[in-house]
Amino acid sequence: MVHRAQARTVLTDRLAAAGSTWTVEEFAGRSLLAAGTGAMIAVPAAALLGPALIMLAPLGALVGSRLPGIGLARRARRRTARVDAQVPELVELLVAATESGLPPPAAFVRSADALLAPLGDELRDAAARIQLGEPWRDTLDRVVKRTGSPGLAMLARSLQRSHRLGASARGALHALVDELRAERRARAEERARRAPVKMLFPLVFLILPAFLLLTVGPVLLSTVRSLH
Repeated sequence: MVHRAQARTVLTDRLAAAGSTWTVEEFAGRSLLAAGTGAMIAVPAAALLGPALIMLAPLGALVGSRLPGIGLARRARRRTARVDAQVPELVELLVAATESGLPPPAAFVRSADALLAPLGDELRDAAARIQLGEPWRDTLDRVVKRTGSPGLAMLARSLQRSHRLGASARGALHALVDELRAERRARAEERARRAPVKMLFPLVFLILPAFLLLTVGPVLLSTVRSLH
């Protein structure tokens, strides 16, 4: 029973990270439907290929039941990456809002209106909770848990540390902005270093053969004609 409750919690978090509106029961129903579809596809294939391959039916059911989970995990990874890419913009907005004199709860509410989906949607929902009286630190923790964003988790830890130590949130945000800029610069430099390696495959297998065909081909053709 405890294992089932833990599995339900994990699935609920994964659905939230993917931005899905499905419930756990709806996802389970779709997985069951996909398993049945996989079995229905595998049975005729086994009948055509031979009765000995009837084991394809449970294999098809297993593969079908896994497909919704694989798709959900892929959606969650893409959405988390998009949220993580918006965190520097959020921090910049929070810096501007706090420098204008707004406290962190009001700064979050103002920043949420300026951000696009998916982080903007999450923060607008969080802003509604803050306006209803929920502590902004708990609300931010909830958003971090829903999105699974490392950058957002870093922001939450920084703000909570400054609040615990009685320091200014403005100083913590400035330090975080510098850290995120350095991290973004490091990622850009890493992508630039990896670009030649990624270009190697199309260069060797696509561009180089075409170049050889256009340059060496006519020479070989004229040589063969001269020999005849």
